[in-house]
Amino acid sequence: STVSPRAIAVQFGYTGSNATIEDAFQTLVGILDPMNENPRTLTAQMNDGTIVSCEAIVLNPGASFVGDGEVQILPVTFMAMDPFWRTRDETSSTVTMTQSSAVALINDGKAKAYPTFEITPITQRASETAAVGWKWRRQVTIGNASTEDWHDHPVCIDLGDTAAWVTASDALSSGNDVRIRYQGEEFNRTLVNFNTKRTLCWFTCAIKAGGTITVDVIYGNPSANAPGTMSLRTGTRDTYIAFDLEGASGTATAGGAATLTMSGAGWEINRWRNGYIQITDGTGAGQRRRIASNTGTVITVARNWSTQPDTDSTFVIWMSGIFADGGRVTTTGASSIVDNAHATGWGVNQLEGATVVFFGGGTANPTTMTVQSNTADTITFTSSFAANPTVGDSYRIERYGVRNYVVDTALTETIHRGVYRQNRYYEPSDNVWPGQLTPGGWGPDTYLDNNDRFSQLGPWNSGSGGGHTANYWPLPRARRKKRQAKGYKDDRSGDGMSTYIPSRLQGAYIDYRFKNKNGIGKAVFAWKGSGGEQWSDIATNQDTYASLTDIAAQYIDLNAVNNPTRFGMFALPYDGVSIEQTIEDEGSVTARTSTTVTDSAETWVTNQWAGGQIKFDNTSTAVPKTMTIASNTGTVATLTSSFETLPTVADAYTISRDVLNSDEVEVRTNDVLILYEDLEAYSNTSSSIFAVGSAHEIYDANMILRLGGGAEADKTPPYDLVRVGGDGHSLHLKLTEKLVIRTDPATNEPFAAVYDFSDNLIYRAGWAVRIYRYELDVDGNAVALISREFMPLQPATQLITNYSFDGNITGWSTGLPTTTVGVDVDWAYDGAVSKDGIGGSLRATINSAPVGDWATSYQSATFDLVGGAFYDVGVWARTDDVALDVEMEFDISESPLLAGKIDLQTLAAVDTWYPLGVGLTALEGTPTGQVTLRVRGNGNTPGVVHFDLVTTRTPNLYVSETAMGEIRVLTRYVEGYSG
Repeated sequence: STVSPRAIAVQFGYTGSNATIEDAFQTLVGILDPMNENPRTLTAQMNDGTIVSCEAIVLNPGASFVGDGEVQILPVTFMAMDPFWRTRDETSSTVTMTQSSAVALINDGKAKAYPTFEITPITQRASETAAVGWKWRRQVTIGNASTEDWHDHPVCIDLGDTAAWVTASDALSSGNDVRIRYQGEEFNRTLVNFNTKRTLCWFTCAIKAGGTITVDVIYGNPSANAPGTMSLRTGTRDTYIAFDLEGASGTATAGGAATLTMSGAGWEINRWRNGYIQITDGTGAGQRRRIASNTGTVITVARNWSTQPDTDSTFVIWMSGIFADGGRVTTTGASSIVDNAHATGWGVNQLEGATVVFFGGGTANPTTMTVQSNTADTITFTSSFAANPTVGDSYRIERYGVRNYVVDTALTETIHRGVYRQNRYYEPSDNVWPGQLTPGGWGPDTYLDNNDRFSQLGPWNSGSGGGHTANYWPLPRARRKKRQAKGYKDDRSGDGMSTYIPSRLQGAYIDYRFKNKNGIGKAVFAWKGSGGEQWSDIATNQDTYASLTDIAAQYIDLNAVNNPTRFGMFALPYDGVSIEQTIEDEGSVTARTSTTVTDSAETWVTNQWAGGQIKFDNTSTAVPKTMTIASNTGTVATLTSSFETLPTVADAYTISRDVLNSDEVEVRTNDVLILYEDLEAYSNTSSSIFAVGSAHEIYDANMILRLGGGAEADKTPPYDLVRVGGDGHSLHLKLTEKLVIRTDPATNEPFAAVYDFSDNLIYRAGWAVRIYRYELDVDGNAVALISREFMPLQPATQLITNYSFDGNITGWSTGLPTTTVGVDVDWAYDGAVSKDGIGGSLRATINSAPVGDWATSYQSATFDLVGGAFYDVGVWARTDDVALDVEMEFDISESPLLAGKIDLQTLAAVDTWYPLGVGLTALEGTPTGQVTLRVRGNGNTPGVVHFDLVTTRTPNLYVSETAMGEIRVLTRYVEGYSG
């Protein structure tokens, strides 16, 4: 045998006339372990990850191997890449626990071992705290099928019937225990209509283009506190979604052809206009409608109900997330239907991608279809019917990806009433966050950067009804005037506002107010792609309005411009250049009367030139040459007086008007602003909706695994620690899963991962496990360090004589204090029962015991300790009667022994090995130690208790957790032996 710092080489076989195989084998035995004469298997891992092994076996002198048709002796050379041979068979330790425990891990080798831990939940906790105790998990996978990365992207998921969760006592009626988590991180969320048959949930997430994430919906903790939401308007960017997330629910007290009444509701007038209502149960269940208006108690829908609701009809209302509608077929086709029995109709292609379900016993087959396109009253599907629906058949529509903003300044009670949040970090209080920092928000933007005075107004608000005198809430609003310096004190730089939607836009439903005094400007709705291109117009309005005027709502189909990522509204100059001090134009006469001049080539804005002048050059026949304009249409200017001599057709003219200080163009949202996302950007939706899956029982791991340091109450560094789960690193194990933590993983193995019971990898979970090394600083304080090694299990020489009761109980004797009077007990060796399968155990047989508390003890011989050093002591115990308690006491003193640390446990099950463990720092000087094993009981409780593997020096594995349920911890490791 040769030994070097990085390799061991062992050659055996005939090396000389006097050498024998037995001689070679004895050499191998010496390398493996001088105390172990049994044959062993040598294994080593090469630095490329390859595992090699060699069987070390005994051959009688003269025996030989047969190979190649000849009798020959084969010399074997075996190399290890480090100075240690490793056993091939793993040492394992399994303990099932319901309380914090210390597990004795024995490393009899000569090298550090690197354990693998398997944590398996058996039963859920019987109690919980605000931090732990969640019992149920549902999951939903969200896919980003777009070409844009999503960051803080608002997502809506459908939780379904959460009233059933509450009825089954699986969730709080408030929903405060419902959490949204991804890879252990908790998201703020807002629940809409929790504890009803239709609950929506909002949160924001980040997903790379083409990627997916699987989100956990956690609930079932009665002690949970209220979590963070997406409805708080603060300076923290992930606490607020700009568009309307609110909803309502209840039971109808009456119903009409197109109404639903809930007496005593007390709704704000038109609060739910442009929202959606669904009858969830009772008469008319399943129907969806858009809401046309509401009073304090009455909802009016946009088209009549197929079945009028009644007093048993429960309902929910929501404003954003899912477009919902429905009706009855009036005309049917092979791949289309017509429904003309409604007042408002749909915008062209507004329903593209929506799911239509025919219900109520109609003839449609299939009953679920996807919308390809639509007009105001006709829906065309992506495929044909096998059997057409019948006229009068009922249907419902749902379409994901709707963002409905509160832009009606008459509404003051809603939370989501603005496009950005108040900024409380800075003074004065009128500072606000731009829309880009608010998920779904609108922010200042510039279409045309020139010398005009343009501004996007950013009023602030505080409380109900307050805010800027010209605009109650921070709504999309912009204006433009001629060049001048005067402006509102809260102006923001920009001539409009825009929003960015990485999932792309399919359409926009807008209703706005427009002022264009004397025709100096225009309102423009524009789009832009994701690459920073210039703005492109999609809808404009150049009409003249002396004051703010309501413009009829319209749906803009953005499919026609390739589904842009940005959408904005702007106030721009009429000519798209600038608003000068004086505006001018020129042309030639095509017709005239005594008081009018016509130029059929023009497209003037109505009354754009009112108050201005028209001038003819000296070659013209017009007298006078300059006239004042009273009004104008697109091609005709009407004068304030008559010509003395008419101009001639084709005479040239110039037309001009001074721009007044009162002239301005302004555009602002009015009552409706709804954006529709492109559904092709979403994958993994079910019927165009992200719906959560079925419920599974979970164990939310929140535990600590610690090597060494003693009991939790007085742990002493140095020690290594692994924290599993906890705040920001939550881990939810199903009761059919286990967490595996490898302290020395191979290159193709995960450090921490979740597996099923057949060892199939389910998912990697490195985010759920944190590693620390605790040591004392110069002031004696415990400091968490980055771990240099991950939970190494150090080798140790056991200090206790006969710690594993190998063949006898030599070194052990009756303990002090002596056995309680009246207890008939036999302490003896039992060779048939052992924890490690080697040797036997110490057995205490209780034949009888007196009334009251009693105890009986057995003690080890004393052993020498090093003063000031920390010692962990552990033992395994089992019983055939759970009425018997076991106790281990570790005492340290110079002389005599003084009481030290005690670990007392009630063993939960019979014939099951349970660990006990304590730790203590030795006294200075020349201390000695002693371990006492004790059985306790009350009254006559005959039974048998076994003890085995009483360890010292080796650090115990301490497992602790708040409100622990029942878990199983399996530790596996390979011992190493040096030459």
